Amino acid sequence: RLRAQYRMSTSRAQTYVDVGSARAGNAWIERTWSAFLGTTVSLRHCASDEEWLTRQAPEFSFLANGARKTFMELGGASWSEEATPHAALLIAEFDCEGLVVAVRTWAMHESPGLLRAVSIHNFTSAPLDVTEVVLDALPLRRDAALLTGPDLNARATSWDGTGDSPVALATAAGGLV
Repeated sequence: RLRAQYRMSTSRAQTYVDVGSARAGNAWIERTWSAFLGTTVSLRHCASDEEWLTRQAPEFSFLANGARKTFMELGGASWSEEATPHAALLIAEFDCEGLVVAVRTWAMHESPGLLRAVSIHNFTSAPLDVTEVVLDALPLRRDAALLTGPDLNARATSWDGTGDSPVALATAAGGLV
């Protein structure tokens, strides 16, 4: 858990990159990564100061040409930050033998939640058959509920990232993002 003096200001979304860690957050949610291990170390609801993870979680992986690639196998990431009128953006980019993988996390200034996307660019002459991408595989607390549907009124045990319905995470002690 982060100490209070290291928490982000809640007036606007912010990102922070330091030796060994990176963070993105806003008034509602804050996510912290280990920049060396490629793991999410914290996913915190800001209003209640609730930690939603039970342990560190691998950042992402993908299956290409039958082989699983993870953060560690791609080598070290280059972390950068950008600011837009609507969000603060944190980028982890890997350049591994002609493959450039970028994982982007947007913390919106005036909306709860974080948006995430991954891009994989093949700059080699060899074909790349990507059959699976896992962007988030987070070990959530047992009392956390994944809510889906147009009005966030349906419970789910997982979400595959498809469709147009919103998704939110809620806990029994309060907190909705």
